[in-house]
Amino acid sequence: MGGQVKGYIVAEYKKFNECKKCFFLFCLLLIFSGCATSKKVHSEFPEKQIGSSKIVFLGLISAMPDGNGPDLFSNPLLNTMISAEPVSQDISDRLSDILYTLIEGSRNYNIINMKGYQTSGFNSADPLDINAIKALVKEISADFVITGYVYRIREREGSDYSANSPASVSFDIYIINLETGLIPWKGSYYKTQKFLSDNLLDFKSFLKFKGKWADVESLASAGLKELVDDMPVIKK
Repeated sequence: MGGQVKGYIVAEYKKFNECKKCFFLFCLLLIFSGCATSKKVHSEFPEKQIGSSKIVFLGLISAMPDGNGPDLFSNPLLNTMISAEPVSQDISDRLSDILYTLIEGSRNYNIINMKGYQTSGFNSADPLDINAIKALVKEISADFVITGYVYRIREREGSDYSANSPASVSFDIYIINLETGLIPWKGSYYKTQKFLSDNLLDFKSFLKFKGKWADVESLASAGLKELVDDMPVIKK
């Protein structure tokens, strides 16, 4: 009888240890879920601070306009080839409005919105390089320009809780130094929402959207906010 009791205690103790291990792994998952990021940020601003500079906002540009098929896009600002899908400039303009509102609400920039003055330079047939940017803002004594490219905006197919195809976004934002033509700050965001079971490290995103399948504007807005939060602040 004593042996049976002892055996039962040992078995229960093993189960308890297994539960502790599972709980520990779950805690690690929560801790490291923030590492499952869909963004990349590069900054050369010391202590994430930008001086009291005049900044021109040019908005976001569709890398691949409507009427084209998915293809590689030659980014003239980065000198790189990037996979892109057709995106209406109207959609990119909508994202530009969201981006500008986020910047105005959280960054005390001396900023001029020139999105309404976009020219034919804002398309993949005649990409916007640093010379085109300088020509656009030549009448404004500005120090920096904020612009970027939208590579993919794919809407969700389905409902909040049942999606046949999830939303997917991909875009860059740049702060360009007009004097040097260099890009001291660049943020990239690319995300396709997945089942939690397919990507356990994306638990933070799962909570953000309350377990729902996000529509593409919600997904893009979340990405824009993440990048704006990483932009340099005005040095006080």
